[in-house]
Amino acid sequence: TLTGKTRIVLIDDTPNYEPPDPREDSFGSRKPLHNTQIITFATPKIGKQSSNEDPLSEEAYSKVHRKAERHEKQMKNGDKERAQHEKYQLERLLDDLRGPDWLKTLGISGIIETEKKRYEPKR
Repeated sequence: TLTGKTRIVLIDDTPNYEPPDPREDSFGSRKPLHNTQIITFATPKIGKQSSNEDPLSEEAYSKVHRKAERHEKQMKNGDKERAQHEKYQLERLLDDLRGPDWLKTLGISGIIETEKKRYEPKR
């Protein structure tokens, strides 16, 4: 594992290496920009903050994420409703298959009692 105390040794194993010639800059990405100003920012000071207040407090977090949480809850409720509806439909189909008009449920009509026994295993 790398830690702050890990020692890294770099070895130059290519003493005769010569970089290739620079390619032509066809897009102009290395050209200086016209009327530009270079701004350098001060490096942030690492250490204790001036105040003990957390810049990312729970209130700031909850405001930003409230909409996403509400959407997630709506999706979860919709999934529950769909599953409940499917369960209800399957229970009703099972009750119809167990009932006296089970042939209608299978979409079979106009048969006599002897043919009815032939469809019994499919029930």
